Amino acid sequence: MHSENAIHLDWRFNAAAIIFSALLHTIDGIVRIDAAAVAHRQHNLFHADPTRLPQGACLLSCAPSGARLYWRLMSENLVIRNTCRICDSRELHLVLDLGRTPLANAYLKSAEEIASEQWYPLTVRWCARCHLLQLAEVIAPEVLFSHYLYASGFADAFHAHNRALVKQIKKQFGLKRNAQIIEVASNDGSLLKAYQAAGLRNVLGVEPASNLAAMANQAGVPTLNQFFNERVARELRDERGAAEVVHAHNVLAHVDDIRGFVRGAATLLDDEGVFVVEAPYLIDFLLRGEYDTIYHEHLSYLAVEPMARLYCDCGLEIRHVERLAIHGGSIRVFGCQPKNRKLRMQDSVAEMLALERAHRTHSLEGLLPLAEQAARQKRELRGLLEQLKREGKRVAAYGAPAKGNTLLNYCQIGTDLIAYTVDRSPLKQGLLTPGMHLPIHPPAKLLQDQPDYVVILAWNFADEIMAQQAKYRARGGRFILPIPKPVIVE
Repeated sequence: MHSENAIHLDWRFNAAAIIFSALLHTIDGIVRIDAAAVAHRQHNLFHADPTRLPQGACLLSCAPSGARLYWRLMSENLVIRNTCRICDSRELHLVLDLGRTPLANAYLKSAEEIASEQWYPLTVRWCARCHLLQLAEVIAPEVLFSHYLYASGFADAFHAHNRALVKQIKKQFGLKRNAQIIEVASNDGSLLKAYQAAGLRNVLGVEPASNLAAMANQAGVPTLNQFFNERVARELRDERGAAEVVHAHNVLAHVDDIRGFVRGAATLLDDEGVFVVEAPYLIDFLLRGEYDTIYHEHLSYLAVEPMARLYCDCGLEIRHVERLAIHGGSIRVFGCQPKNRKLRMQDSVAEMLALERAHRTHSLEGLLPLAEQAARQKRELRGLLEQLKREGKRVAAYGAPAKGNTLLNYCQIGTDLIAYTVDRSPLKQGLLTPGMHLPIHPPAKLLQDQPDYVVILAWNFADEIMAQQAKYRARGGRFILPIPKPVIVE
């Protein structure tokens, strides 16, 4: 199907209005923007609800800078889906609108870049057919992942997590020394290093970010710098043979062509191989109101029910599921070919499906409270920070994670309320957070400056962070955990 429509929109913002028309092409259920013309008029104050505009309306970005507004047309980087990425249904219902926000990992090098910063709509929708919670907005993956500033090796908790997983997989599946292990979206190679340390040297990473692939290769982890898809999977199968284990950790939710990704994994797998996926879990997301984990990289918010349908459509089966505490609540899903005899069907699959039914993830009504949870947390966190400011207290933050940037931008928390943040990753130090532009310093800044309070934006590593900052705490410093509701830790 190929259709063209001229859509005229009229948005009024304060005294200025922007009227534009866009030529849209709809291909495979995705609205693609080809061209647009922008003109200016004078109108009365009007706040547009983008969810009520015609399909394709969310084409402009708005970045506040002082009293001015900077509008940018996203002609190449943004597409807006009107079909589910798992089942193609058009029955998508709005659950949460976080407004316009910059890309969560688009850190700025200097204040000079603020004027050209690009902001995009961010809306979460629920599929009435397969029950997948997902974003409508899709940013070109080359923009998001070709150069990536999140490296998993800087978190101590990940190393312990990886070592335990490798020990479990090696024992459970009886892996021999020459077993082939492939990790898709292998980041800096931390998981594959754990395999190497366990004596399993036949490993390969596939990582789209050139900087992270280079880090992994320099560390002795063979890594292919490519985006993973069915074509790459076929080439790897032809060159290297089938894999006993294929890992995809915290990446399946990032993929728009999620069916092509899983079919690629199926192509790589040995008949007795296992496909291991880790992803944040929808139930934990809902129970804790973890709206800050919503950003443009996270296209899907996964549960076992829609994943089971996805796997079935791609020639795989889910045989076992584990719940994990990492990242504020995750699942580890073990999938395989239907002919696999090593991995038997476990009761855990039916138990997780029953859990999801109990939490009504199959119902729009079960998801709608998320919007009120987010609004309440915003009110409470801003209220706390504003009260501390009135009391003359000084507040900083710890961490510059993507989730923290969603929180800062949705809550509109800038340097007036939090002076700066600190982060262990040298890749982020010296930069500004996207949108709210908090300067990012090394953690040593906290002891040098000794602010009264530190908001832990990387709250999923709160215990590790507070242990590392024991000296700051001993001097009287206090922490604030922002999710699920703001709590001061004495």
